[in-house]
Amino acid sequence: MKQQFGGFFDRLNNAPPSRRRLDHVERITRRANSIKQHIKQLLNARKGSSLCVPDFGLDDFNDAAIGTKDMVSIISADIKDTINNFEPRVKIVSIHHEANTDQPLELKFIIDGLTIVDNKYEKITFAMAVDQYRSQWQISS
Repeated sequence: MKQQFGGFFDRLNNAPPSRRRLDHVERITRRANSIKQHIKQLLNARKGSSLCVPDFGLDDFNDAAIGTKDMVSIISADIKDTINNFEPRVKIVSIHHEANTDQPLELKFIIDGLTIVDNKYEKITFAMAVDQYRSQWQISS
């Protein structure tokens, strides 16, 4: 007997049900982790490195000759603009620099934002800092 396979939509309709439905907190966690990974990709890309989307990523601040306070505000604005332009799942509420008196050149920012989960706004917070050894942004929640 020859086995016949249905079309794509037939296979979708006959797919086994998912194991269990995620609760609200798990959906928030998954969404926040997904956003966090995408923001990490955004912040570690440099503007101009993508031919298709030249504004993707942050400006290169390695050769900047601006004072520290000016530089922090410029980097904050660039981070906010980049996230607002390329991560539609989160709306930035605030971003602020967290100074470290032991390491004054360390760049660490706290981002507070809102994302929609189950038709409700949920607050998410990310801490991000430049890994000085790899020169890449690291993000934690």
